[in-house]
Order: sequence, then C-alpha cells, then structure tokens
Amino acid sequence: MLLVFQHVTPEDAGLYTCVASTSGGKISCSAELTVKGAVHQLLKEPAPPVIKSKLTKTELNAAGSGMLEIKTEGFPQPILSWYKDDKEIVAGEKYRFLHEDAESTALIIKNVDVSDAGTYKVIALNELGKDESEAAVIVRAPPKFTKQMNDCAALCGSDLLMEISVEGSPAPDLKL
Repeated sequence: MLLVFQHVTPEDAGLYTCVASTSGGKISCSAELTVKGAVHQLLKEPAPPVIKSKLTKTELNAAGSGMLEIKTEGFPQPILSWYKDDKEIVAGEKYRFLHEDAESTALIIKNVDVSDAGTYKVIALNELGKDESEAAVIVRAPPKFTKQMNDCAALCGSDLLMEISVEGSPAPDLKL
C-alpha cells in the first residue's frame, strides 16, 4: 500500500496509522508527518470550529479494535482534544488518532475491554470558539466465570450454598 500526498499543506500534518487485519489478528504502525516551510494557501475566511459529523452511541466488541469518527471544519483548523469519562485521552499503546484528511479524524481504541465502556467526548477549539460532541460507548463481552462452582459434599438434611460469579456485557442470564 502506498499513501500519496499531492501538494502538502499544514493541514496534512499529524499522526498517520495503518491497520492490517486478518482473522488471525491485527497489527498497526504509525508515523507522524511534520510540514515545514512556507506554504501559500488561498485565503480562507476565519470561522469557529464546527463538528459536522458528531459522535454517536457506539457498540464495540471486547478483544477487538474500535473507532470513533468525526468531521470538523473551521479556520484556523481546530485543535481536537478527546476525553473518556472527563479524563483526557493521550495517544499511546491503547489509543491512536487517525487523520484521514483535514476534516476527518478518528480515535482508534486498541484491544477493547469492558473498562473502555463510558462516555467519550471530543472538543474542537480554535481562537474563534469551540464545539463539542459526546456519546456513549458500550462494550460487548462474552460471559466469563470469575468464580466457578467447586465439588463439595454435604450431610443429608443440611443447608448448602454453592456460589458462582459471572461477568459479561450485556449482563449474562444465568440458569442452573
């Protein structure tokens, strides 16, 4: 695969991530593009940020990867800040930011687990104003025993308590 930039502009700067996946798993690599030098652009009319494509409620599967996408406009180009449950998200092993073009940005969540469920928010900010969007992320996880039944013996006529514990999302139905 080849990523080609024609007429690089300051808006092209950012972190680019390539994700390759098969039924056997996923891998990714990233590189940051820094734009240097004077670039003459057509004069744009200054405008406050607008998130044209807002975040929506999203369901993700545990152990996979997830993506939250938005589209923004505004000039100067808005700076985006992402949050999960009001805590700022920083790019690293768990989270990546994918900049498809000057308007399209996505938050990639790798190795999704139930702790990734919550409220995600993005704030677009420039010197003329700000806009924001938020939505819930729900994580689906298969049922898993956190405490299993053990073999036991009981006297006839006595009371017996056998305890099990199971987790999953949504909460699993239990049948004995």
